Amino acid sequence: MSGAQRQEQTMQRVYSSPSPAEAHLVQGYLEQAGLKAIVQGGELGGLLGLTATTETYASVWVPDEELAQAEELVEAFLSDDQGENEPEAEGAFWRCASCGEELEPQFTDCWNCGATRVASQEA
Repeated sequence: MSGAQRQEQTMQRVYSSPSPAEAHLVQGYLEQAGLKAIVQGGELGGLLGLTATTETYASVWVPDEELAQAEELVEAFLSDDQGENEPEAEGAFWRCASCGEELEPQFTDCWNCGATRVASQEA
């Protein structure tokens, strides 16, 4: 494809963060959904706090035609990241048969003594 045939694609910023790692997580999330996304900036993160601007932030950019879908996905990613969609631990608290420590239902081993939970143990 020659330069004359190649059409430049414009992109829109869909997300920015002082954390380049977080920007890359968002980029990966968008790419998993089939969108093209790139991260720009973030190289000047060491200046964060020394400047009054967000120009040191890393930002995620998507093609114009994917902006609406990307905004929805970023919103879903951020709400999930805040723990709003995390499932509650199911079951009852249980007491360790070895040391008597009360433990939350998601744990299979006692944090205090290392004993494994017996199926019928509950607090």
